[in-house]
Amino acid sequence: MPYHQGRLLDHVHLRVTDAEVSKRFYRAALEAALKAGGQDNGAPGPRAYHTGYYAAFVLDPDRNNIEAACHGPTTRSASSISVERT
Repeated sequence: MPYHQGRLLDHVHLRVTDAEVSKRFYRAALEAALKAGGQDNGAPGPRAYHTGYYAAFVLDPDRNNIEAACHGPTTRSASSISVERT
């Protein structure tokens, strides 16, 4: 089986209606990852990246870093965007 290197998947953006509910969910999902053989790479908590940033990290069996993050309250600058290939 070929082995691929590089960033095949970098970030996934999820919208949530209740940040506290989502924090509880992803905290449990990351703690489940640990039970499934993942390695703790940063317990859930605030990060100094910017105000409101809250994240947790786990390494998968191939040592890919998985991050679940909440960026805090935001304001949309546009209703949507359209991206087209050139």
